Amino acid sequence: MCPRHPSTRDRPVHYPQGRAIHHYPPPRRTDKAHDRGSATGVLLESVVLYNGFVLLPTYAGIWAVLWQVVESRPGGVEVVWIKGHSNIQGNELADQAAKAAAQSATVPLKVDLTQQADITSFAHCYGALVEIDLRQLLKQQTTIRHHQAWTSQRRVKRAIPDIDDVEWTSTLAHVHDRRAVFTFYSNSKDSHQRTHHVKKLHGMLPTLNSMQARKPNLYPTCLCRRCELEKEDNEHVWNCSSAAETTTTIWKEAMGKIDEWGVQATNNYNAARKREHKRAVDNGRQAPRPVLIHWRPPRDADHVRGFSSIGGARAVHSGSPAPDRDENPKWNVSDLLRGITPKSMLTEWCAVFRTPQSIAKTVLHKFVGYLETQASERIWKPRCSATIAWEQTQGISVKDKTSKYTGPRGDWSQGYGYITRDGFCPCGASLATHEDRTCPGATKNPRAADERLAATIVAQSQVPDRTVTDGWFTEEFGL
Repeated sequence: MCPRHPSTRDRPVHYPQGRAIHHYPPPRRTDKAHDRGSATGVLLESVVLYNGFVLLPTYAGIWAVLWQVVESRPGGVEVVWIKGHSNIQGNELADQAAKAAAQSATVPLKVDLTQQADITSFAHCYGALVEIDLRQLLKQQTTIRHHQAWTSQRRVKRAIPDIDDVEWTSTLAHVHDRRAVFTFYSNSKDSHQRTHHVKKLHGMLPTLNSMQARKPNLYPTCLCRRCELEKEDNEHVWNCSSAAETTTTIWKEAMGKIDEWGVQATNNYNAARKREHKRAVDNGRQAPRPVLIHWRPPRDADHVRGFSSIGGARAVHSGSPAPDRDENPKWNVSDLLRGITPKSMLTEWCAVFRTPQSIAKTVLHKFVGYLETQASERIWKPRCSATIAWEQTQGISVKDKTSKYTGPRGDWSQGYGYITRDGFCPCGASLATHEDRTCPGATKNPRAADERLAATIVAQSQVPDRTVTDGWFTEEFGL
C-alpha cells in the first residue's frame, strides 16, 4: 500500500484485527524543516518515527481519542518542525507548560477500545479482547508454544530441574558471552563458544556415554578417563572425584572476589541514582536526594548462609565433606559450574548483603560467570585432553569419530546426556511420580501454551500504559 500525505479530511483506516491506523508520510531522516501537515499526521509521526524506522501504534483506542481531541478543537492547527533544546522562546514556554501539567493532579483518562464508535472490528483470543497487532499476537503464540515444547523435553527437565527458579537474564548472558543475541556479530570462535554453552546448559556435551551410544564400535566402555571409577555422563563431568580439588580452588577464588565485585556494583548503583536525581532536577521536578548505599563485607558465616540452598556448596567451601542444609536441594554446585543462576540464591544473597536487589544480582552474576568460565578452562578442557589421549591409544582418529556409522547403536536412553539410574526416568524424576506414564511437569500441549497466551493478553490489557492522563497529552503533544 502506498502511503499518501495526511490531510485534515483523513480518517483512520479500520483493519480486520481491530486497529485504527492512519495513513502517514513515509519516514525519513532529516535535519531540515519538516513538511507542514495536519495535527493528526504529526501526532502519529511523533510516535511512529523513531531513528528512521516505522513503529506502528499499538492501541487503536488511544489514537481514536487523539483524533477526537484534534477534531474537536476550534480553528485550524498548523504544525511546523523546530529544532529542540535551542532556547527558542515558544518551545521553552511549551515545555514549561507541559511539565507543569504532568506534575499537577490530573484525572486519569481510561481508554476503552470497545467504546470507540469509529472502531467497528475486533479480534478475540479465547474470549479475551486483542488490542495489539495480530502479527505481534501470532509471534507471541509461536514463542510460547515453542517454549512449552522445549520445557516438556525430558533432557531439559533433567538438566534444568526448576525452570521457573532460573534467573534467565544472567544465565543467557553467560550462554551468549554477554553479547546481544540479535546482533550480527559472529565468527568461528564465537560460534564454538555459543555451541559449547548451549550444550552445557542442556546437558548435551559429548561425554563418553553419548559417544558409546552413537558409535559402540569405537567406544566399548564409557568409563571416565580421569578417575577410571565411574561411567562418564554430563553429571559426572562436574562431580568427578579427580576434579574435586579444582572445584574447591575455583570456588574459593570466586569467593575472594565478592568484595571487589560488591564495591564496584555499589559504586555503579550510587552513580546511577545521582544521575537520575540530577536529571530530575534539570527537568524541573522536585526529587529527594538519593540515599547512598555502602558495601559491607559479609562474614564467612554469612557467606555460608547465602549459598546453603545449593547442594554440595558447604562441602566445596570447606574443602571437606559437609552435610547440605536441605535434604533434596533443587540446585547443586555442578549447576553453577554450568552457568545457571538460581533466583532462590539471589534472594538469599540479598538478605546476606543487605543491599538492593540490583547490587546482589550483579555480584551473583559475576560469581556464577567466574565459576562457569573457570570450570570450562580447568575442568572440561583437561577432561577433553585426557579423553583424546585415551582415544589415541585406542587408535580412534578424528576421521573415525566424524565418519558415518551404519551399525547397531547402543542404548540411547542411557547415552543422551545423562545415565538413568534404576527406578528413575530420563527426565530425572522417580518413576513413582509418573502418572499414566507421563513425566511430571510441563507437557507438549499446545492448548496449555494458548492458555498462557490468553493470560498474557489479559495482563497486557491491564497495564498502566493504557491509562492516559491530561498531563501525558499535554507533555507529548502540547494539546
